[in-house]
Parts: sequence; C-alpha cells; structure tokens
Amino acid sequence: MIMNDLIEYLTPLLDQYIAELTTLSGMDSYSHDREDVNHVVDWLEARLSKLGFTVERHHEDKAGDNLLATRKGMGKGKVLLVGHSDTVFPHGTTAQRPVTINGDTLLGPGTCDMKAGLLVGIYAVEALDSIGFTDYEELSFLIVSDEEIDERYSVPLIRSSSRGKDAVLTLEAARANGDIVTARKGVRSFFAEAFGKAAHSGVEPEKGRSAILALAHQIIALQELNDYANGVSVNVGVIEGGRARNIVAEHADIRFEARAYDYDHLNAVTEAIIKLFAQPINDVIFKLTYE
Repeated sequence: MIMNDLIEYLTPLLDQYIAELTTLSGMDSYSHDREDVNHVVDWLEARLSKLGFTVERHHEDKAGDNLLATRKGMGKGKVLLVGHSDTVFPHGTTAQRPVTINGDTLLGPGTCDMKAGLLVGIYAVEALDSIGFTDYEELSFLIVSDEEIDERYSVPLIRSSSRGKDAVLTLEAARANGDIVTARKGVRSFFAEAFGKAAHSGVEPEKGRSAILALAHQIIALQELNDYANGVSVNVGVIEGGRARNIVAEHADIRFEARAYDYDHLNAVTEAIIKLFAQPINDVIFKLTYE
C-alpha cells in the first residue's frame, strides 16, 4: 500500500528531520527583522530548489521575501501548500534560548509555529518522490514572511496563488492533543486613541483629564466582551501613553483585536466595540479605527 511505502521511506529519516529542524529553528526570523527572515528564506529556497521546484522569490521592502515554488506532475489536480517563515521572537532569542530536546519533545523558537510544518511539507514531497508519485497536474509551495503581524503585504500573492487550485493546505501545527485544525477564527484589528487634557499632577491634577485612566476603563470593558462559549475573544495587546510621571496624560492609545468563527459574531462584537468608544469618559474623547 502507498501509505506503508511512505512510512517505510520516512521512518529512517527522523534523525535527519530533527537535525534540519534544529538548524531552521536555530535561525532568528522575527517578522519585523527583514534580514533575519531572509536568512531563513535563503535556506528554504535552496531546499525547495533541490526538490526540482521552480522557485520565484517575491521581494518585499518592509518584510522578508516570499517564496512561490512550483513543479509539474503528470496527472490532474492543482495543490498548494502554504506556510510562513516568520516568528514572533526578536533577534537574539535563539542565542538566549537555543533549541533543546527533552525526551521526545523538541523545544525552541518557532519550532511549532511553524518551521516544523514547513519541513513536514518538504519531507512529504520527498516521500511522494520516493515512490514515483506524480499523479497531479501542479504542486505549489507558498511561504510568506508576514503571517505574525497585522501588515499583511503577502495577501495579494496568497490570493493569486490560491486561485484555480483544487486544494490549498496550510502546514500549521495540529493542536496539543493531535487534532488537525480545519478552521481558524477570523480576526479584526483595532486601534483606539484617547484624547484628554494635560495638567501638572502635583499642582493642579484636578484640571487634568487622564487619557490613560479613560483607556483603563475601556480595557476592562473590552475584557467583558469575551464570549468563549461562542468562540468570541477580545485581547488588548499593546498600550502606550503619557509623557512623564508628573503630567496627567493627555494622550494614550491601545492596539487590540477581536476574533470569532463567523461573521455574525465578529460583526456583533465589532458593533459593541464601536458603541463602547462612541461616548467620552470624564471628558476624554476617543478615536477608533479598525480593519
């Protein structure tokens, strides 16, 4: 059977896979560090080229480059494998926290999300090659460099590469219990600013209107919008504001997101957020934008 042949081919390659994953995860690739990401892109480009893919490298000025690798088969059906080369870990993380193996677990920056997945795709192609499987019209491998950030420069490439495909498979990891992920929440990103009034915090604090305090109230209110039973989550990830400890803050801002599995719930929580920021708090007014 085909599956038995694939397992027989892959089993002796486990040590090689672990060695390559150790190498790949030992390379920093923070989304905002274009140079580091491109070191990983270089490695992946060379690896895919050795498999006979025709590799197109799409240059990005503000992020790492994207790769679109394609090869032709002798059958029918167009399949696209999708992954990303960037991680959430800043430059220097791999030196501070190098890849380690604890029993049957490999730990390191980006091992799960998602360098292991990229390698799984590569080894899957090699395994199919080992049994001479070419029963597809076209096999493509798309690797983008901006999955972990809001500024998704690769979206047009993802859309154009996916059109006309019979199957598009993402190589993100399974859940901890091994469940395969078949759907992801939709996400909406928000940016909220608060505009208050500055005052000296020692001489006349009562004349000030703290933008930080107003946003603190809003953050608590945003937390109340979480509805885990229905798959709705709201998270404030960044807060900035104020100029000095002795000045009532006249400006502050937060960056946050809302996630849901369907448009009805995502639109409902969005409407609640809009309503929340429509009214001033203690004369502090708000400006809300989202995408």
